[in-house]
Amino acid sequence: SPQTIASNTIEKTNTTPKQTVTQDTTPRPVVAQPKSALAVSIEYETDKNVILVVAPSNLKPKPGEDFSYTITYTNSNEDYFSEANLKVIIPVEADYVGANIEASRISGNMIEFVLGNISPGSRGAVTITAKVKEITEPGTNMVFTSVLSYKDKLGVQLSSTSYLTAVVGEGQVDEP
Repeated sequence: SPQTIASNTIEKTNTTPKQTVTQDTTPRPVVAQPKSALAVSIEYETDKNVILVVAPSNLKPKPGEDFSYTITYTNSNEDYFSEANLKVIIPVEADYVGANIEASRISGNMIEFVLGNISPGSRGAVTITAKVKEITEPGTNMVFTSVLSYKDKLGVQLSSTSYLTAVVGEGQVDEP
């Protein structure tokens, strides 16, 4: 069964964003966030040696606005991971704009990146940019999914999945 090993909740307190990171190996269901939570990232893993964290650049993107988030992956194992692949699924309320690395495959709102081998103790990051569709209603929850799959030293296929939920803000983007 999936295990939650890291969660990243960003809350807005006055005007300063607050970030809380917790580490937990106890499985637990995703529960409704308090009204103050604007974005949440939750990770499920099959291997405790991989950390996959997703962080948004904007707490409440508006309809018509570009929205970026960074997926950071870490191999905390003493062995290489081979054939690493990152699959990103953009919600239907947004369109894929681009990334800081070249995608190996784009199919609708599913984008794949070949990462190759991940060295022991190494870390990498992929920044995704999506545009919130102008017809998206304020208050809509958009769920961005990231799946890192790889093989361990024995050739066993493993994966780590992280979900980022962002709430669409009020208003429209100003035209230049």
